Amino acid sequence: MNQELRRRGVRVIYGDVSQRDTLVHAGVGKAEIIISTLPNTVLKGTNNLRLVQQLREINSDAQIIVHAELFADVPRLYAAGAAMCACRGSSKPWLCSGWSTRRERVNWLKNADNWTRAGGPA
Repeated sequence: MNQELRRRGVRVIYGDVSQRDTLVHAGVGKAEIIISTLPNTVLKGTNNLRLVQQLREINSDAQIIVHAELFADVPRLYAAGAAMCACRGSSKPWLCSGWSTRRERVNWLKNADNWTRAGGPA
């Protein structure tokens, strides 16, 4: 997979996300948006709560979007610094985001200067 991504011009860094050095090497300190789609059941040596805490230590300004295994995980992820949680079994991650209206979701996406650079809507 790494070779195919590189062939397509995608920057690939292979490493263990539970290790701070891997995250620093990947450039999360300079990132504007960080998205982690892995559920806790897939992560080894960490979980999404610890990952958000570690990401927040490295980068206090990034918008962190993270997978929430359970709705009960959401308050702890927000307390740790997540901007949005994509909840398991939900096709609408903003149900867990704390944004009460569609307008709030759309405004956040429109106002995120880095959204287009990250491959989102132009």
